[in-house]
Amino acid sequence: MKYNWRISKYSKVVSDEQDKLSYCGRDLDAYSQTITHSQYDTQSVHNEVWLHTYSKANVTLEVSLCNILEIRLLIHAPPHVEVITLEHLRVEDKMNLCIKQKVLGCKIGLRKFQITFYNIQEIEIFMEKFNERFGGGISKNLIWKFMRIVEGIKVDEEIKRKMKTNRDYYEIRNELLELFNRAV
Repeated sequence: MKYNWRISKYSKVVSDEQDKLSYCGRDLDAYSQTITHSQYDTQSVHNEVWLHTYSKANVTLEVSLCNILEIRLLIHAPPHVEVITLEHLRVEDKMNLCIKQKVLGCKIGLRKFQITFYNIQEIEIFMEKFNERFGGGISKNLIWKFMRIVEGIKVDEEIKRKMKTNRDYYEIRNELLELFNRAV
């Protein structure tokens, strides 16, 4: 059985000119925006160029799930509808998925892309169908059970004392003064 969802945004990392082409070879510059996003690493700034495609009045994005994961761009130009296949993926063991609210991030090797659903309920249904179809996924009940276990863990005072993130300004200042006094 084939399942389809309308999505509001599709984004992917562009590393070369080949990445600006769709799966079927069409140039996506006419339908997308190219934006450079920066991330601070420990020693430098890492820039990534992302190609963002949005659903609009005459353009619809759709993700379908059958034995493959397919993302399509539907362009409504009466009297016909043009279909451009953006992604056509066989699900592999090497696929990493990450969900944050209504955004699904996917990484396969060096390729990265994100799809944004219209609401959280749609992404939950998508993940249920994805896990049913491809198996080996984590069920929703198991995730909630794990979250309850993690919330129940208490951090003792010794661990808090050693954790740098739990120190306030005065503790850090006093420790620094002690180090200066020992050095002198």
